[in-house]
Amino acid sequence: MAWVQKKLPLVDTQDDSQSLSNLWHLQEKHQNLERETSSHEALIQAVVDTGHKLVQTGHVATHHTAAQVQQLEDAVGHLWAGAAWQRQRLQQAWEAQQFLMELLEAESRLAEQGCFLGVENMGQSAEATQACLWQLEATRRDLEGFGRQQPCRRAGGTQKAPRCLPG
Repeated sequence: MAWVQKKLPLVDTQDDSQSLSNLWHLQEKHQNLERETSSHEALIQAVVDTGHKLVQTGHVATHHTAAQVQQLEDAVGHLWAGAAWQRQRLQQAWEAQQFLMELLEAESRLAEQGCFLGVENMGQSAEATQACLWQLEATRRDLEGFGRQQPCRRAGGTQKAPRCLPG
């Protein structure tokens, strides 16, 4: 019970980090917690089973044992539910930060490519028009290529790409 109570604050924290590096660190800490919780699962189940057997056999401290087993089951349930909630919250935060990074990159590309649109001599000669069309086509190809490089964004932020989550 002490181990479970020690781990509960880890799943109850709501650290909403605003950087990918901090989210990466939080994700790794969470994965460590889930591995540790998983490694204790068999022991916890054995303790609960033993407690239930003591209660069923009419042990001297039946009421106390039943209360302790129930308390352990409730705490473990809260720990597992909290870990699942935190995993989902970290995933969503990671996807949001990834999307913002991709959005900033797209904005930067558009700003770089868009500077030629302010050129005054568009259409004043065949050469200027041809150069403008060539530049527009290059911009279109560049943006299409950029779009293919953004699997998280294309799927509405829900697709797990190899770079979307740590190990």
